Amino acid sequence: MNLGTVASFMIGGILLLSILRLDASVHSRSDRSTLDLMAKTNTETIADVISYDLRNAGYRVGGDVFSTISSQTITFYGDINFDGVTDQVTWMYKSNADVNSTQNPNDHYLYRIVNSDTLDFSMVATHFALSYFDADGHITNNPEHVTGIKVELICQSPQASDGDYPASAWEKTVYPINLNL
Repeated sequence: MNLGTVASFMIGGILLLSILRLDASVHSRSDRSTLDLMAKTNTETIADVISYDLRNAGYRVGGDVFSTISSQTITFYGDINFDGVTDQVTWMYKSNADVNSTQNPNDHYLYRIVNSDTLDFSMVATHFALSYFDADGHITNNPEHVTGIKVELICQSPQASDGDYPASAWEKTVYPINLNL
């Protein structure tokens, strides 16, 4: 066999392997970007809704605003849809209930319940935590002293990319403007 033919086959094989590796890398990055975008979109959606709700806690409420406050659940009153009727809003994270509709073992349901309507809003998150602050900025567990609510949220993609679940985090302290202090 001719040395030039052998060299041509070797160079062609190396070039073909390089092209295949580049193609696999592009697909992997594309998948990772898609999963990263999914995590960010879920985080932004939840963040927008909970920020809106918490800012309106106490709106058109004559009595107590918060009925339940814990690290994973908050229930409060406010006219959140501006129809003149006081609504009861609950945000509840079920860290002990796994989600079967995703491949991510860290996913748990986060519910938004308005006036006992459990189908109102449910999303999937991997971390959700609430902290409460009084007027002096100290942590409080007394619903009557709450002036600020810190929300920590992490959402991961529903499936893995190279063994990893792309994640997006959000944290904010909300100070409802309608509290009767």
